[in-house]
Formats: sequence, structure tokens, C-alpha cells
Amino acid sequence: MSEAEPTIAELLTAVNAAIYALLTRRIESYTVGGASYKYHDLDKLRAWRNELLAASRPSGSLVRLADFRS
Repeated sequence: MSEAEPTIAELLTAVNAAIYALLTRRIESYTVGGASYKYHDLDKLRAWRNELLAASRPSGSLVRLADFRS
């Protein structure tokens, strides 16, 4: 039986944890999605985080929920 693919939310959580751990120098490397990242890979992790954030946002136009103008 194979493992299910992680969701975008799960990947985003893992990437954020990796960024935090590497920035605070708690660890030397962190593995996310089968790849190992070190401090000098923070730009790659940040770019991946931005991609995940973009993918997690609903597509389509914004919906106005209220109008408070007089």
C-alpha cells in the first residue's frame, strides 16, 4: 500500500516548519517532500512556499461581502 500524496496544506505546514527550523539554526538540514534542505536553500523553500500559497488560494474573482459606504 502506497502513501497518499500530501495535501497543499500539509506541504505548506512542512515548508514553514523547515524555514523556521533553518532560520533559527535549530537543525542543519530538514527534509520536505523527500528532498533535504540546508540553510543556503532557504530561497528555494521560500519560493516553494509562495507557490503553495498561490495554489491554496481560491481562483476566481473576489466577492464583496459588505458595503459600508454611506
